[in-house]
Amino acid sequence: GFCSAPNTCTCYDGYVKNFWDSYKCSPVCNPPCVNGICFMPNECACFSNYIKDQENSFVCKPHCSNNCVNGFCSAPNTCTCYDGYVKNFWDSYKCSPVCNPPCVNGICFMPNECACFSNYIKDQENSFVCKPHCSNNCVNG
Repeated sequence: GFCSAPNTCTCYDGYVKNFWDSYKCSPVCNPPCVNGICFMPNECACFSNYIKDQENSFVCKPHCSNNCVNGFCSAPNTCTCYDGYVKNFWDSYKCSPVCNPPCVNGICFMPNECACFSNYIKDQENSFVCKPHCSNNCVNG
């Protein structure tokens, strides 16, 4: 800003008088910065552990040092799982699918979707159960 009269400061375009100190001018960002600070008119700098959104330069998104698998970065270094997934016990950046009820003789590869182990086939009546597969029909068994 500049001194426009005795004891009077006038701010340049893109700046407004500071709320706490009328002798200082602060930059304005319109819209306001999200998870960042306005350091020049319409220029945002992200807080630590946040990165600029590529589609909206006024928004800073949380940064996760590893990619979230089957989830999204909801806060710095914090993954939130998509619906149908739960956080992996050994790796907080991975979310594993949930099958309810649990798969029998198979693995849950998508929410409520079972894949049978080798030499097992899906039960016709219950898709969560895999039964042993016999290449020849069992007689009297």
